[in-house]
Amino acid sequence: MSILSFKLDDLRNINWKDFFKRLYTKALDEEEILGIAAQVAFYFAFALFPLLLFLISIFGFDIGFRRRFKTGDVLLSAAGDDRFGV
Repeated sequence: MSILSFKLDDLRNINWKDFFKRLYTKALDEEEILGIAAQVAFYFAFALFPLLLFLISIFGFDIGFRRRFKTGDVLLSAAGDDRFGV
């Protein structure tokens, strides 16, 4: 299976119907583009969910840190005050 199984002179003497017929044959039958597209979509879906889990967990850490910093727990625990049990 070569990339170009035709010559330049063949393209000059071809009509639109034959061109699209060759394009369809090459793209869908020989190269299996639909199978490759399904593989890419499958692996994208499996890569997307771990990414979302990671981002949600980072977002949760950020929310918790901001809440503690806003109430002053971080500053009090750094000063040695243990009345909040931190």
